[in-house]
Amino acid sequence: MNGPWPSPRGPAAATARLRAVPEDFQVDELLGFEPEGSGEHLFLQLRKRGLDSDEVARRIARWASVAPGAVSYAGRKDRHAVTSQWFSVQLPGRADPDPALLAGDDALVVLASARHPRKLRRGVHRGNAFRLRLRDLDANGGDDGTGGEAMLETRLADIA
Repeated sequence: MNGPWPSPRGPAAATARLRAVPEDFQVDELLGFEPEGSGEHLFLQLRKRGLDSDEVARRIARWASVAPGAVSYAGRKDRHAVTSQWFSVQLPGRADPDPALLAGDDALVVLASARHPRKLRRGVHRGNAFRLRLRDLDANGGDDGTGGEAMLETRLADIA
């Protein structure tokens, strides 16, 4: 189908561009608990840009000199975004590797690290917080020019 898809809520209240750059789509993973401070798993909170979760997990495995299976995370995050995300790496009886050697560039930044007795498992995080930036917003998109802004305000209030 060419053109806009039909909507169960009627015509579009607006048109806009989303994800023109990774900073337009930001996701912060909410862990929902604090790492205990000791244990064989090193938890890392990372901010990443232009990297998916699996690529970051592979980087962590190389950085920590462990098998890829020793690295885990609670939820997958999009490559085309700026996200903060928690990872764990199993390091029994080993000192923490230097976090500066993991980051190395603006694509990956270490925000926090702490030890915990258990690894991160898929789905254990509390949730995600999103920030979206819409570019080139046209409040009359899909409308005849009368009331587009009011319709947009109503729809935004519905999802807030």
